[in-house]
Amino acid sequence: MEKLNIEKFSPTKAEITALADRCKELSIQGIDDKAGYNLVHQARMELKTARVNIQKTGKEARAEALKYQKAVIALEKDLIAIIEPTERELEEKQKEIDLKKEMIKRQELLPERKEKLVAINCEMNDEFLLVMNDVEFDRFFNQKKEEYLYEQEQKQKAEQERIEAEKQKLEEEKRLEQARKEAAEQARKEAEERAAREKAEYEEKVRREKEEAERKAKEAEERKIQEEQERVAQVKAEQEKLEKQKKYQKFLKDNGYTEVTKDDFYIARQDNKIILYKKISELTI
Repeated sequence: MEKLNIEKFSPTKAEITALADRCKELSIQGIDDKAGYNLVHQARMELKTARVNIQKTGKEARAEALKYQKAVIALEKDLIAIIEPTERELEEKQKEIDLKKEMIKRQELLPERKEKLVAINCEMNDEFLLVMNDVEFDRFFNQKKEEYLYEQEQKQKAEQERIEAEKQKLEEEKRLEQARKEAAEQARKEAEERAAREKAEYEEKVRREKEEAERKAKEAEERKIQEEQERVAQVKAEQEKLEKQKKYQKFLKDNGYTEVTKDDFYIARQDNKIILYKKISELTI
């Protein structure tokens, strides 16, 4: 690979270093230092120009490098595509022969493998067993053994659960029988208590109904007496009102108040008194 050459950049590294060192010494002595301010501005513009040129050169160099990288990758793929199919074909031929050699060796192990599988209640055909190498068979056997042991454990657990369930069932039947007896006895006691309670409630109901009938009869009698008293009082009040009306009409008549002369009178009420005023004379001016 071509060594990176910093001198391709313009300005060179030595020129950039000298420019940076020179500009570091510049300063502005307060807001009235116009000359110092202008020098700093010119130096900053010079640095900016140098930076932009460096970035431009770098970008161009990276583009060239990327183009070269893509060309190398494309050539690599083309060359590999020429040799890889043949390489794989030869590999498959080797694998085929190696497998045949391995299958011959595995034939000797077949009875032992089948015996081990029978011990865990697993039967597989010869072709399936011959395909696996020792590591694969051990992995397969261990997996099947775990499944077998788990199945045996589950069967034992299921049997234990069945026995326990039968035991619980008998205990539950005994408990239910005892509960039925207790419920029957409780029902008998409750029936007796309910009968006694209903009898007491009935007697209490009869007593309350009798008291209620007596109360209503008494209230009806009292209401009848009160209504008679109210009727007598109303008759008396109407009679007194009629007497007052008669007395009032007699008072008006005795003082010459009639429908014909009523415009010559003025009636005033003061507390429980009625005062009758009469017009004496009238003058039109």
